[in-house]
This record gives sequence, C-alpha cells and structure tokens, in this order.
Amino acid sequence: MKYLKFIFPIIALILLVGLIVATPRLILIKHISCQSQYGNCFDDLEEKLKKAEGKNLREAKKEIEDILKNDLSLSDYSTQFKIPDTLKISLLEDKPKFALKSLSKNVYGLVDKEGLVLKIEDNTTLPYVEIEDSFPNVGEKVSEKELFALKIISGVFSLYQIDKGKIQNESLLIELKNGIKVIFPLEGDKDVLLGALTVILNRLNEDAKELKINKVVYEIDLRFKNPVLR
Repeated sequence: MKYLKFIFPIIALILLVGLIVATPRLILIKHISCQSQYGNCFDDLEEKLKKAEGKNLREAKKEIEDILKNDLSLSDYSTQFKIPDTLKISLLEDKPKFALKSLSKNVYGLVDKEGLVLKIEDNTTLPYVEIEDSFPNVGEKVSEKELFALKIISGVFSLYQIDKGKIQNESLLIELKNGIKVIFPLEGDKDVLLGALTVILNRLNEDAKELKINKVVYEIDLRFKNPVLR
C-alpha cells in the first residue's frame, strides 16, 4: 500500500501529459481570423491562411507558421487559440514607405525605407516612381539609384503633395501642380536638392508677386551645381 501513494501521482502525470500532447490533434479549427496593427489582413493573405481551416489545431498552426515566416512584409506574428474552434492571428507588418511602378507590367512594388521590396500590388496610395522595366522580386533590394529616386519623391510628396515621378534618361522627372517640371539627379544629397527646389520656388513666387518675372519658367534642372531654369 505504501507504494500506491507514489504510483497514483505518476499515473496522473502520465495521463495529463498524454492529454496535453493529444489535445492539439483532437481540436478542429473551423474559423481563422487575422488582424494587423492597421486593421484586417490583406485579402490575398487571408485567402492563404483560410486554407488551414478544417484541420486540427496542430496542423493548422504549422501551416500558418510556414506561410507567415516566409512573408517578408511581417516583422512579427502570434497565434492564439480561442475556444471552441477559432485560431486568432495577430500580425506586425513592416510598413512600406514608397513604391516602384513597372510601366511594362503595370504593377507596383511596395518598398521599405531600406529599399527592400515587401510585396507586389495592383495599386497603391504611396508616393511612387515609374520605371520602364521590371523591379526586383519580393525579398530583393532596388538599386541605389532607384532608392534615391524614391527618397526624393517621398520628400517632394511631403512638401508639395506630388506623389509620382518617373526615371528617364538617368534622371528623375517630376511635374509640380503649377506645371513646372523638375529634373533631379539619381545621386547626391537628398536634403540639399530638396532645399534648393524650395528656395527656387519661393523666389519664383516672390518675383511673380512683385511682377518682376519677365520669363515663364517651365523647367528646373537640379542636375548641375548651379540649378538651371528654362
């Protein structure tokens, strides 16, 4: 009898461990919900995740983790089981800062501040730069010149709410709301170039108010040490 007080706890422990191990295989997941810090997940990601519905908890979590760990637009994620049959997924997305638009394919590559292509979309509300050819694949970085152009268009958007430009002839072309075209180089000091543009536009506005402007300016070329007005 003195051994029974040791045997029963061991049996109980074995049963408990067995229950813990077996439970994920017995629970059937019927619903999967997905949220990020910006709201609902993208439709294409939701569609992929919902393929895990109908599987047991263990299989569903493994399938979902395989999907999410390969998604470069995510910096972190977590899964939480909700009784009786729901798996809740919370995502922390890396927010893209700007986009490249491929004119040949008519799609946008959403790019983070380091130049990494996070995903490809059919449209975007981000400031973007048009290029004739294709941009790098998801998970690859854009070129240094493309990244510089993206940083310029981001700055122009902040200053003047112009959200697009185009890389052409090794330069970035932007058209302002007043019709003036601005040509930027694809390398240099971003802040200096944007500052020069601001100074020139302010001076043109002052001259126009004082009726001292004798020539209409259609183009500002910032590719030279001394900007050229045409």
